[in-house]
Amino acid sequence: MLRTGTCSKALLLFLACFSALGVGRDAWADPLYSSGQAAWELRPQKEGILSIEPRFTVFSTNSNYDSTGLGAAVTDLNSWSRLQGEAAIRYGLNERVTLLGRVTWSLVQSDHTTTTYSGTAFGFGDQTVGLSYRVLQTRGTALAPHQKMRLDLQLLGDIPTYSNPMTAENQPPFLGNGSLDITAGPLLTWTVNGSENESLNLIGSFGYTFRTGGYSMALPWAIGLRREVMNDSGFQFSLLGRGHISLQTDARTLTGDTLSSANGAGGSAAINAINPMLVEAEAEAGFRLSPAFAVSAFAGIPIAGQNIPSGVRAGLHLSVDLGHTQRKRPDQISNRDYGRGNQGFVTYGLEAKVLRANDRLNLVKIDKGTNDGIVMGQSFDIFPILSNGKVGEAIARAQVTAVRAQEAALSVTEYFREVLIDEGFIARLAMP
Repeated sequence: MLRTGTCSKALLLFLACFSALGVGRDAWADPLYSSGQAAWELRPQKEGILSIEPRFTVFSTNSNYDSTGLGAAVTDLNSWSRLQGEAAIRYGLNERVTLLGRVTWSLVQSDHTTTTYSGTAFGFGDQTVGLSYRVLQTRGTALAPHQKMRLDLQLLGDIPTYSNPMTAENQPPFLGNGSLDITAGPLLTWTVNGSENESLNLIGSFGYTFRTGGYSMALPWAIGLRREVMNDSGFQFSLLGRGHISLQTDARTLTGDTLSSANGAGGSAAINAINPMLVEAEAEAGFRLSPAFAVSAFAGIPIAGQNIPSGVRAGLHLSVDLGHTQRKRPDQISNRDYGRGNQGFVTYGLEAKVLRANDRLNLVKIDKGTNDGIVMGQSFDIFPILSNGKVGEAIARAQVTAVRAQEAALSVTEYFREVLIDEGFIARLAMP
């Protein structure tokens, strides 16, 4: 159960961070890097784990999607490019609340036929702070224990840490649009298949973004498929469609803003876009080398847009988890190491095989019955079959609650280890 005091402290910490980063600056909207679309990366984290995820992105363009959705080269612009380094930070405060953040640094170059609009700029970009609160989590069924659904509400804010008015006096490229964006919305995660060590998730997010500087509000969205490895090593990937839609109520006009060479991007709509719209496909693939470290590469390709730059994003993504304790398979840990001794009997008689098991209801069915001398009330210890084919140490104790000629039903009275009982495991009669 989440305590009210914990929520209050988390909210106060979020607001303090928001204030410290300087909310209320003059702003424009940046169509490429918005907190609403960052919900995919800034997802909740497990309690007590701090994730630091460096990401390095390269983007280059010399053309825009115009207001009708057609791509066209920008007049007199040879290229506009951005090399961005960022670090997403996620910390699970408890089972429901996750603190979110993102620190960015950018190197921007503009190559324009007019020298005034060419140049290089570098420094801190837009920083993100946020909070995630889990409002719903369902548990799997007995037949599909790892199928579950999670619903999180997120509040994200992009805060500029640079000054475009000061930059404009010297006419170098802008590091960003200087906009303050505040996004709120749900993040839905449905685990369609998985185990303790890996999962296949469908993820969808939708938000409402408030933008300053006279720009309209926007609706960011993302939907995709992600294969994730948690407590082991293995291949990971994600396929994502995402974008945003402006509500088309900007007070400004296109003349002198979106296509002007004087907007800090040599005419690229990466800066100061009016009513931008984006639909983008992104693919990411990599490998988790250990429970605490993963590496992957990604690329994003625009499919459609209006008043945004036309170009491909690509980069490298690292993930480091601090506070993650690497877990061995429970059935391979001795009772002494696990912290609980096997409380069962040391002498066993009849041996049977587990035909079916339902850990949710603590029920086990074995392939022996009254024909083999089994009677009501007898106790059995359950043993796993290890990957090498050998029988492991006892993981649970069960008592006979129903018996037929060739099978018996057992009710689990105690678990020695956190291992799901499976078909083919061994049940041994504990002798008095």
